[in-house]
Amino acid sequence: MRAAYELARKKIASFVGASDPNEIVFVRGATEAINLLAYSWGGLLQSGDRILLSQVEHHSNIVPWQMLCDRKKAILRVIPISDKGELDMEAYQNLLSSKTKLVSVVHTSNALGTINPVKEITQSAKSV
Repeated sequence: MRAAYELARKKIASFVGASDPNEIVFVRGATEAINLLAYSWGGLLQSGDRILLSQVEHHSNIVPWQMLCDRKKAILRVIPISDKGELDMEAYQNLLSSKTKLVSVVHTSNALGTINPVKEITQSAKSV
C-alpha cells in the first residue's frame, strides 16, 4: 500500500514541478488542506505580517486565516471585487507589500463563477 502512495507522490510531484516528492501531502479535501497550512506554516508568521484573501472566498478559506491572525497578531486584508464580481487588481497591487506572507484566492468562485487571474496574482505576490 505504501509503495502505491509513494509512486503516486512521485508522479504528482513530476506533474506539478515539485522539487521533491515529499512536498506532496495527501489530504481529504481543500478545507483540511487550508487548516493544515494555517496550523503548521502559520506558526512562522510574525506580528504585523499580512495575509491577503479575496472578497469572494469560501468560508473555509477565511476562518482559519482569521484565527491565525488573531493568534499571531498578523493582519488580514481583503482584496475587493468590482460590480462585475471581478477582483480589483489595482487594489490588490496596492495591498501587496514586503509584509505580505500569504495570498490565498480561489481560482474560480463557486458563488459567482468568476475566474481569477491566478497567474498574474502569483507573479505579483512573488515580486514582493
